[in-house]
Amino acid sequence: MRAALEEFDYVRIDHFRGFESYWHIPIACQSARDGYWEKGPGIAPFAAMRRELGPLPVIAEDLGVIGPEVEALLRDTGFPGMRVLQFGFLGDSRHLPHRYESNKVAYTGTHDNTTLLAWIYELRQQEREEALFYCGYEGDWSQGGPNCGICKAWIRTLYLTAAHMVIVPIQDLLGYGADTRTNIPGKPEGNWRVRITQEALGQIDSSYYRQLAALTDRLRST
Repeated sequence: MRAALEEFDYVRIDHFRGFESYWHIPIACQSARDGYWEKGPGIAPFAAMRRELGPLPVIAEDLGVIGPEVEALLRDTGFPGMRVLQFGFLGDSRHLPHRYESNKVAYTGTHDNTTLLAWIYELRQQEREEALFYCGYEGDWSQGGPNCGICKAWIRTLYLTAAHMVIVPIQDLLGYGADTRTNIPGKPEGNWRVRITQEALGQIDSSYYRQLAALTDRLRST
């Protein structure tokens, strides 16, 4: 953690729920179904980190099977949890932007999601119409590329929420499609190969996002 904080402004702890309890699979098991829940270490590791490092700029990935015990541990740590825009329109209403709380970090998608533009394409027609109505977008949703209207509309929607922070994958700032997806869970090959050129980065309308950040009190002072 010390080394990570020397390199990054924030550290995200994936599978945070494992600190409360985790699915243990004995080595002799032939199937993961034969495992069982074991209690995790709880808050002790984070208390030790704080004694050594002080305040921890950590984001907790509180996704998956989350019960009251995990929620209690998250409150005890004080870390913000996560909300993912795409999940909100796929059946989990906690991830709808109007439900975000101030102790959450809002994502358009994570490394395990497809890109925002691809997600819009993959929705069924009724789902897509509801999603577009939600963010108030009436333009051509099929038009991608740097600074495309539909991606800007969704990013703006997240900036207007109560979420503590908004994180947008670079593919969504560039309006890229499914061919630039970072990772497909369960697929053993072909992941984590996306590369972005300096030329592509220069196509992002940084002035727009700076103005949006300033208007929504998200502009850092340093």
